[in-house]
Order: sequence, then structure tokens, then C-alpha cells
Amino acid sequence: MDCGYKFSLSPRKGPEQKPTPPQEPVPSKTGDGIGKWIALILVAFILGGLILGYGIGYGPRVVKEVTVTQLSTKPVTVTMMSPPSTVITTLTVIKTHTQVTTATVTQTVTATPKPPSGCEIVSASVVMRNKVAHLYVKFTTSVTAALKLIGPDGEEKSSDIVSPDETAVYLPMSTYGETPLLGKYKVVMESLFGKLAEKEFEFSGYEVKAVKLEFEKKWYEYLGGSLLGVIVHLENSGDLPTYVVKARLTLDEETKMIDVFPEPIPPGSSSIKVNAYASGLKAGSHTVKVVLINDEGNEIATIEGSLIFP
Repeated sequence: MDCGYKFSLSPRKGPEQKPTPPQEPVPSKTGDGIGKWIALILVAFILGGLILGYGIGYGPRVVKEVTVTQLSTKPVTVTMMSPPSTVITTLTVIKTHTQVTTATVTQTVTATPKPPSGCEIVSASVVMRNKVAHLYVKFTTSVTAALKLIGPDGEEKSSDIVSPDETAVYLPMSTYGETPLLGKYKVVMESLFGKLAEKEFEFSGYEVKAVKLEFEKKWYEYLGGSLLGVIVHLENSGDLPTYVVKARLTLDEETKMIDVFPEPIPPGSSSIKVNAYASGLKAGSHTVKVVLINDEGNEIATIEGSLIFP
């Protein structure tokens, strides 16, 4: 039977075992006849044992050397039977054969496609559209991509999908009636290839100053003067707009808080109308003071002027 091992057998003869010579019985002082019989019995027993032992394998034997080759250095036990004797011989051998094992290794490689060229955020500026602050972004792209506007708080303010035939887009910086945050804004261009371009723009906020007051008024000969409204001319030297939501108006000694429909004050020159009404005013000069308050609750501009009738 083929057990997977290769044996190299080289017979060699071991030394022949000689039987131990019988010892002469010591004569008994009390019975020489009985001693002789005992000696004869012992000799017969020893000779019979030697003859029997030779027959079952105690005579000259062949010792077999076995070499087993296998990929291991651990001893292995091999049991052999050497005919014609019935004696089972146990050998310990060392495996030295080299086995080649083939292993299949599956490796997953994730490759990131190389971003296409020709994608760039060129510039950005703040503009007003539908009374909402937008960042007007100029760009170039060679693939369809998404432009995202990330605010100073790390939150996405708006986004839009652009194509290669476009060169600019409007991205809202806030919602209507909400002053945009000052700080650093980030414009990111992304596609299936990943991030294509990114640029950061920093804004310092609004800086509003009231520069002039105008009055809407009417004079009645018998009823006196009426104030119909106040127009405040403003200059915003900052780079972000803000929204006026309230006005505190003082006419002579009387002060009123007037709600204003949210009106943006963009960078540059602008004006806002406060719907103030007063009647029965006497001829002469009246002092009017206006304080504008934005959506954040801040007093952003204060101005004082003279209302004169007739």
C-alpha cells in the first residue's frame, strides 16, 4: 500500500545474540542425588528456551533503516512487520520532504479616478437677488459638477448643479430677512471624481451709517401739519447686507416703536422708508430722531433731523 512516504531500505546484520552459558548448580551438603536432578532440569529448561526463542525471532535479525521525506521536522512513528518473523518493529523517523502549497489571495484595490483638468473657482462677490444676499461665483469646469457654499459655521448654506457651458452661478448666503454671518465662506466644486476645486472667501460684515433724512409731509391751513413718512438714506461700507426690521422714532418728546417690513441694507448706498404718521403739528420746527434696528436686535444706525412746517 502506498502511504505517501518513500522508504530507503538498506539491510544490515546485527550481532548474533549468544545464549547465556548455564551455571553449574552448587552441590547441596544434605543431598547430592537430589541436587543432580535439579541441575538436569534447569539445563533442559534453558536449552528449550533458547531453541524456542530462536524460532520466534530471537535469532539473527535484519535491522531496516527507513528515511521518510515530508514537509515537517516533527518525528513520526512508522510501524513495520518484518517477515518471516511475527515481531512488530516500531521506528521513529524525521520527515524532510518539501511540499508546495498554492494559496489564492484576493486583494481589493480601490482606485480614485484622477480629477479632470479645467476646473477652477475664479472669483466671488456679494449681490442682492430678490432681497436675499447671494454669492455670485465665477468658475470654469469641464464636467457637470455641484457647487456648494459652506458658511463660517461649517454648515452648507446652498448648492447648485453646473455644467461646462456655464461660467457663473448665484448661491444664497442666507434666507430672506436673515443677516448673513460674517467670517470665512468656502465654495467647493464636486463631482463623481470627488473634489474638483475649492476656494475660500472672507467677509467682515456690515457697517451701516445713516447720512440723510427726508420727510413725507403735508400742511393744512386750518388743521396744521401732518407727517406721512420718514425716508432714511444709508451707506453700508461693509461687505455684507443686513435687514432692518424695526425703527424707534422720536418726534419732539414722543417716542414710538415702528415695525418695518424686513428691508435689506446691501453694501453701498440705499434708503429705507419708515411709515410714521403724525397730525395736527404746529407751524415751525420739530425734532425727529430715528434709530434703525436689524434682525439680530442691533441698533445699526441713528440719525436726527428737523421737520419744518409749513
